[in-house]
Amino acid sequence: MVKIGYVVTGSKQESQKIAEALVQERLIACANLIGEIESIYWWNSEINKDKEHALIVKTTEQAVEQTKNKIKELHSYENPAILFFDVNQTTEIYQNWIQEEVKE
Repeated sequence: MVKIGYVVTGSKQESQKIAEALVQERLIACANLIGEIESIYWWNSEINKDKEHALIVKTTEQAVEQTKNKIKELHSYENPAILFFDVNQTTEIYQNWIQEEVKE
C-alpha cells in the first residue's frame, strides 16, 4: 500500500536535506516541497506563530518506520510533525512505480 507522509520543517534547506536523504536511501520514491506555510500552534504553554515549510513524501507501508526514523534523525525540531496517511486510491502504474523505487 502507498503511504503519504506530511512533514513540517523550519526551512526550505531543511526540507531539501531531508527529501534528498530519503530519496538517496530509497526510503521514499518522491518528495514534494510545498514551500513556506504559516503555522499557529501550542508549544510550551503558549500560542506560537511561525513561518515553516511543508514536505510531502510518498513511500510504501513497509518503509514507513525507517522513513520516520530517518526524518527524526535529520530534523532540527524536538517534536517534529511527521504524519503518514493511507492512500486508498491511485493508479496501478503509480503504485507499481512507488513499490519499485522504494527499497525496504
